[in-house]
Amino acid sequence: MAKPGLSAAVMLLLLGFLSVSSVNADALLSAPLNVTIREIEVNSAVVTWEILEGDPVIGFAITQQKKDVRMLRFIQEVNTTTRSCALWDLDEDTEYIVHVQSISMGGSSPPSEPVLFRTPKESEKMASKSPESCCYLEQLAGTSNFIMSDPVTVPGAAASEGT
Repeated sequence: MAKPGLSAAVMLLLLGFLSVSSVNADALLSAPLNVTIREIEVNSAVVTWEILEGDPVIGFAITQQKKDVRMLRFIQEVNTTTRSCALWDLDEDTEYIVHVQSISMGGSSPPSEPVLFRTPKESEKMASKSPESCCYLEQLAGTSNFIMSDPVTVPGAAASEGT
């Protein structure tokens, strides 16, 4: 029969191994990939990302920071089916830095690579919505054909170079 001191030593060794294994498992949680900023508006944007298949993710943490400013916004998402988050109440014509982290029961992943983006000025956004700012259409005399001076597609207008 084994000595009681030997059994306790083996048990401690086994428990130590198991606790190190669980720490290593959480350390393997990958940072989100392909973090991108979409739908950039004057006061809002949407951040999207992907994760590796099989990561035991229960949520996400998004950090948003104005470039060159120490203030930080921390958003925690618990919806694991959506890989996006709206960023709101942004300032116009301002650069922001965004990171995304995956969260598991054991902790969080390293932060994603930083993504830098700039919100437009209100005047830039208004100009981009104006049809006059995107192109110049001229109707050819006596026809229904148009000449477009800038190769931008305008919905509902047929552009051709003379027929």
